[in-house]
Amino acid sequence: MKHFRSLKNWALLGVVALFAVSCSKSTNNEPLPPIANLAIYQVSPDAPKLGFRLNNSVLNSDSVPYGTYGYYFNAIAGSRELTAYQQGTKKVTSTIDLKEGAIYSAWLTGRWATPEFVLIEDKLVNPSSGKALIRFVNMSIESPALDLVTNTGTAVVSGKTYKTASEFVEIAGGQNYNFVIRENGNTTDKVVLPSVSIQSGRIYTIAARGIYNSTGATALAGDVLINY
Repeated sequence: MKHFRSLKNWALLGVVALFAVSCSKSTNNEPLPPIANLAIYQVSPDAPKLGFRLNNSVLNSDSVPYGTYGYYFNAIAGSRELTAYQQGTKKVTSTIDLKEGAIYSAWLTGRWATPEFVLIEDKLVNPSSGKALIRFVNMSIESPALDLVTNTGTAVVSGKTYKTASEFVEIAGGQNYNFVIRENGNTTDKVVLPSVSIQSGRIYTIAARGIYNSTGATALAGDVLINY
């Protein structure tokens, strides 16, 4: 896992950015553009370090390795072209539709010979008191349907196929969990994640990545990410 990410920090930056635009509006009489939030995840296991662009905006240089999860940032809503570059050369592009006020994650997945973006809308809501929200995203290439359970065998999410995400489900917060990834309906552990403290009021994504039957750096792996 490269790092956790927090929507809260980027939401605050978004408020600052919109405030700056709002101030200029009074002098330029320009309307505020419709805004969505987007995060980019690089989970193509044999890809080199990459750069990303949204339309003509350079998001970063060729510095993003496999297994990196980005922070949410403000993006103008509407039809947008998301592109991954290797040393300035366009390698994969996708037209994505961003709704105003919505929050998305764009996952670059697949082997590097045939990569693709998968856009998922992140429907973030407040958990109930004393609870956290968890979802499971399967980005493991060539995997069967996968289950997410706890190390005590309690099912959290069942039967997610490649390139799909579950809805967010509530679990008890204020506890440590060892999440486990298994084949659907099987009791054999494929990945056991390190113990993680799940805080009440937070929202998390558990992601499976890698090539399912591979070994080494591209093997099946799992990450715990903080959405909020």
